[in-house]
Amino acid sequence: MSELTSVDYFAYAVATWSTGTAVSLVGFPRLITTLLLPYEKHSNGEVLPKTELNGFEKFLATQSSISLLAAAYLLLQLTGSLSSSPIRQPSPYRIPSVGFATLALLLSSALSFYADNIGNLGKVHCLPTALLSLWGVSIMIFGEDFSTKRSSFPFKNTEAKKK
Repeated sequence: MSELTSVDYFAYAVATWSTGTAVSLVGFPRLITTLLLPYEKHSNGEVLPKTELNGFEKFLATQSSISLLAAAYLLLQLTGSLSSSPIRQPSPYRIPSVGFATLALLLSSALSFYADNIGNLGKVHCLPTALLSLWGVSIMIFGEDFSTKRSSFPFKNTEAKKK
């Protein structure tokens, strides 16, 4: 089997983060919503802890988790990380897939950082997504494989060749 590249590791890390978020949405939607909106105002004006989800909240949690699982699988497929052939050809969609995943992670990180109405949950969600997005940006800037030493500087060092 061929060696994994940094794009493969990035795709597996993003898929793991997305799957963990999706499983928590499917398995514990009440816990997530309780963290987001712990109290609700009742018709008599009393503010009490939220006890159960309405149908719309359950629907949104389920649909969001399905979308996250589909995006994780799609990222793994488009980057070629799930290839089982002994001789892997690099997928032409590797860098564009990393670009879209990075953009989504940057947007998610920024939105969760500035979401003041959900307390510290936004900051907790912001840190891993920001780190993953920085990793994606570094892959897009410096290339796929950090183990090979190659220069992408546009000018040649002609003075070094003269000596």
